[in-house]
Amino acid sequence: MSDDGELRQRALRASRDALDGLAVLVYDRELRVLDTYGGALARHGYDPVAMIGRSLAEALAPAVWDPLAGRIRRSLQGERFTVDRIAQDDIAVYEVTIGPVELDGQIVGGSVVAREVSELRSVQAGRAKDEELRRQWQLSFEVTKRGIMFTDPHTNVIARVNAAFAADHGGRPEDFAGRPLAEVFSPAARGRISELADFVNREGYLRYETEHMRLDGSVFPVETEVVAARAEDGRLLYRVAYVDDLTERKMREASERQAVAMFSTAFDKAPIGMCLIGLEGQFLRVNEALCRLAGRSEDELLALTFQESTHPDDLDHDLTLIQETMDGLRAGYEIEKRYLRPGGEVIDARLSVALVRDGEGRPVHFVCQIVDLTEHARLEQQLEASIRIARDLLSDVSEDSLQHIAAEAAAIARADRVLALLPTRDPDHLRVAVAVGADVQDLPGTFVPLADTISGEVARTGAPRVLTESEATAAAASEVHFAPDGGLGPSMVIPLLGERGSRGVLAVGRNPGRPPFTDVEVELAKAFAQQAAVALELADARELGQHLELLEDRDRIARDLHDHVIQRLFAAGLTLQAMAAGLDEDRAERIGRCIEDIDETITQIRSAIYGLRTPLSPAVSTTRERILGVLSDVTPLLPAPPVVQFAGPLDVMPPDDLVDDLVAVLREALTNVARHAQAGKVRVMVGAVIETRTLTVEIADDGVGLGDSTRRSGLANLRKRAEGRGGTFEVTSPEPGGTRLVWAVPIP
Repeated sequence: MSDDGELRQRALRASRDALDGLAVLVYDRELRVLDTYGGALARHGYDPVAMIGRSLAEALAPAVWDPLAGRIRRSLQGERFTVDRIAQDDIAVYEVTIGPVELDGQIVGGSVVAREVSELRSVQAGRAKDEELRRQWQLSFEVTKRGIMFTDPHTNVIARVNAAFAADHGGRPEDFAGRPLAEVFSPAARGRISELADFVNREGYLRYETEHMRLDGSVFPVETEVVAARAEDGRLLYRVAYVDDLTERKMREASERQAVAMFSTAFDKAPIGMCLIGLEGQFLRVNEALCRLAGRSEDELLALTFQESTHPDDLDHDLTLIQETMDGLRAGYEIEKRYLRPGGEVIDARLSVALVRDGEGRPVHFVCQIVDLTEHARLEQQLEASIRIARDLLSDVSEDSLQHIAAEAAAIARADRVLALLPTRDPDHLRVAVAVGADVQDLPGTFVPLADTISGEVARTGAPRVLTESEATAAAASEVHFAPDGGLGPSMVIPLLGERGSRGVLAVGRNPGRPPFTDVEVELAKAFAQQAAVALELADARELGQHLELLEDRDRIARDLHDHVIQRLFAAGLTLQAMAAGLDEDRAERIGRCIEDIDETITQIRSAIYGLRTPLSPAVSTTRERILGVLSDVTPLLPAPPVVQFAGPLDVMPPDDLVDDLVAVLREALTNVARHAQAGKVRVMVGAVIETRTLTVEIADDGVGLGDSTRRSGLANLRKRAEGRGGTFEVTSPEPGGTRLVWAVPIP
């Protein structure tokens, strides 16, 4: 080789050796190094010249040779490999290519070419890492249960939402892209959007609660965390909001609040004493029932310990059980013990105790229930009384039933007097029907007005009234049952409520100076009032049943009289009338008198039939019923029941004020007959004539006649009533005797 050629070869090798990031080894089939070049060998501590002629296993460090040995041997079989290897300095990364060297188609050896790719791999690794992060973010975005929303920070337009956000808002992700942010806020919350967006854009983060609106228009609560994303130069890129539906949490919180409220209500309004006791025995919380039982105010109890309110003889046993409960030997306990009231009064009670522990099992406080055994005994008495009353009501309802109920109520409620006031025919008054108590025995039959009285108010409204001693005293002036001889005390008026409204009231009272009625005693009185109402309802039902049976019997008799007796008499009269036509005058006259008697009998029977069909209701409403009521009152004064005949639409035509005069005329006229006529028979005819619109009353008797002028002056009031209505009044004494009175007035 010429000097120039050798010089070129050296220059070329030098240039190759100068390639700091390259290392090349050429080896033969015996794996001996034939040639080396590249600056990377010297960089990593190899002598390229000393390596020539040595085996690769000797020339290379074990950490390099061992991982590559298999691939190098297989390169002699024609295989090629490219792998990344980290250099011994753990810094540089090389791309190593191993392959065969061929000459004339024969594999004569192989080569190892190592090219440093540290920077490239770093970039590629960064990209791969970024891609993995992006993939993980996308996966999290798609499958997370938390709603995510991207918005444009400049336009407040939604760019993208995930499936969870879309589901919470009632749609699909594509339903929200491009929508204004305001459309997912409820109308009430939209006014805050600008303020919230400005804060996030400025501060970069915000967490808040608001209301969102679904696509169907329904509103639900959400909690939102918003982060503003910026570029390296500080530019605002987008906002990402993490949205949690708070519906279940709010419902749970509301349920917890409701549970707390229910506990508080149940605690505070419980009919038995309840309290929370600290571990040292101090009262932490007490209810109204316990204050009543202990005879102390809430503030007084909260300033005490249970040890101070317990009877000394019962304290040691109570303390022992408390310690056993705190030590975990028992969950709680129940005992009967005695409490002391401020004046030294001893109260027997049943105490139930439970220990409340925290999440780690440490004692927090005690929950106690205290039942006044005195009240318990009274409840048992009330139950027994209710059973006795129910048994009496099921067996029979008599006048004594209401008296029995009032007596039981007085005993159970520890009352000094109990009265039952019931409605009367007079709609403006109540009547004292039953009175229990030493100082009210003379009150039955007394009337109490409905207007301007507490009894009337309770009867009208159906709402009970509980009166203090001063309120009862103020009511005494208008209500007789509040004015006993011994003075006034706490009272209560309870309505008797039936199926069709108020049936009256139950008035319960105590003497002056006695304690007011408790809530339990008021409830007991209500229970007895309900039983009294049931007794009245049962009495009405049985009376109605008896009336119906009587009406059915009377209706049957009336039908028999009409269908059989009258028809036979009528047929007999027709037969006699036909026979009289062929007889002489004397016989015909006698038969005519018989026919008149038959007509009179038919008239009397018809009046009897009408009387049988008259309703048995105690309320008098129709004109006929009121007339029959007067006749019923006057009949005992007469020697025989009067014969009554009605004509025309009496129940329709006369107005109420005219019927009032009619009733007064009948009563006065019949009374005069009973006093002066000495009659054996009396006939009454009342009729209303449609054509002339006239109401006529005719009364005839077979007595002694008008007599002297004294009797005539007694009829002046009847004449005055007739003339006052533009009518007439006439009294005559026809032959062969008796008196005939005719009172006739126009119907308006």
